[in-house]
Amino acid sequence: MKYTIYFICLLTSIACAGQTNNPTFNQIYTLIMQKNFFHAKAMYDSSQTALSGAQQNYLAALLDNAFNKVDLSERRIANLKGDFSDSLWFELYKVKEDNAVKTYD
Repeated sequence: MKYTIYFICLLTSIACAGQTNNPTFNQIYTLIMQKNFFHAKAMYDSSQTALSGAQQNYLAALLDNAFNKVDLSERRIANLKGDFSDSLWFELYKVKEDNAVKTYD
């Protein structure tokens, strides 16, 4: 029984990986991961005041990449500083790689 509880706690922590304490950030991030970019952009535009500066830049970098604004996305990533989890940083590096692929000649 003890191992079952540990296993459930482990699964719960893995499912919540990459999220922050801000529910607005979590909702927008989830929409982006579901590739629902237009809804995520609308929600981002309407709720920027509920996000910290680092969270705004993070989400904007992801959205800029999704809407093919590669240069703007790269600038936001380069200037980004924040206390994000490793899984969020990993996602950001995947976006950075995608930006490089999109700008390759």
